[in-house]
Amino acid sequence: MVSIERYFERIRYGGSATPDEGALAALHLAHAEAIPFENLDIHLGRAIGSDVSGLFTKMVLNRRGGYCFEQNGLFGAMLEGLGFRTRHALGRVTFGAQVPRPRGHLLNLVEIGSRRWIADVGFGGYGLLEPVPLEPGREHRAGGETYRIVNAAGAGFELEMKGMEGWKSLYWFDETPCYSVDVDVMNFYHFHSPASFFHQNRVVALAGRDRRVMLTNDELKIVRGGTAETRVIADEDAYCRVLVDEFGIELPGDPAADLRPHPSIPKRRSAA
Repeated sequence: MVSIERYFERIRYGGSATPDEGALAALHLAHAEAIPFENLDIHLGRAIGSDVSGLFTKMVLNRRGGYCFEQNGLFGAMLEGLGFRTRHALGRVTFGAQVPRPRGHLLNLVEIGSRRWIADVGFGGYGLLEPVPLEPGREHRAGGETYRIVNAAGAGFELEMKGMEGWKSLYWFDETPCYSVDVDVMNFYHFHSPASFFHQNRVVALAGRDRRVMLTNDELKIVRGGTAETRVIADEDAYCRVLVDEFGIELPGDPAADLRPHPSIPKRRSAA
């Protein structure tokens, strides 16, 4: 059963539940710091659903994480339950893309009074800790980083993040209505298509005010104050220990055996 109280307990939230800008920012930060981004169900052979009760069971009751369609699906539903005016939008990830990617990113657009906000807890290690106003051209500090929305060539918007080398585009989006069937199609694509980035790669991330932790296949990266330290994961057993120690993800069964093999991660050393 979906419960706002259990959700608040999961994200360690004890603040206001009034649907205003202050509560939106506080809820966004609490969710982003508590529930990790991860696409491990794809690599466990478990189909990804979009129903809110299933998302709640996975991320709240079972204390797992999820990728954008799960994270923002749950967050949007919780905001709606609190009285926020919110709807989904689909975007294309531009971060590091060499060719156009599909509309494979889900975000929430929230309207409070006369202002609209991007509320996106599902972009992973470089994602938002706090919402950003949908006001093109304006720089906005959120969770220790600087972001801005710019009008994209042709139509829509791009969300950019300011780094050491200047502005970096994270994703493009527009306000075309997004329906549950659109989410189902993209979940099917990421689960089944060898062309999907999430089908090809195991990705786990957790963003915080003091550090951002990212695990991509066999590489663990921890970013603090603009400085990154990385290390290579030795084998599947070490990988599963990192899931617990850094992200609080404890997969049931024997995940070292259940996870689909990845060429960059050796099997456990005791295996033949």
